[in-house]
Amino acid sequence: MEFTLSGETDGGLSFGASFRADNAAGANAGTAGSVFISGGFGTLSMGDVDGAANAALGHVDGVGLTGLGDLNEVTYLCPTVAATSMVMATSLRATKPWIRRPCIPTRPVI
Repeated sequence: MEFTLSGETDGGLSFGASFRADNAAGANAGTAGSVFISGGFGTLSMGDVDGAANAALGHVDGVGLTGLGDLNEVTYLCPTVAATSMVMATSLRATKPWIRRPCIPTRPVI
């Protein structure tokens, strides 16, 4: 069971939190669950949330990339922008931190 709390200020900022019942002790200690605040600037989420690379791609183990389950994910390290190409890497979270490679400039994107 997941508990989700939300509200809005008079100024138009939205805020909220969520935690699962089985993580209630961790949520009380600040080590589980998540909180957010959002407005015209976007959304700021803190707590037990996915990183930006994982949020952009999602979990791919159910779409042909199998064997390691949740431990085998492909992450975007940089988007395609002018004169830069996207670089991808495989991450094994069980044994290594995120494998990072710099965005390597290639031919200009038109």
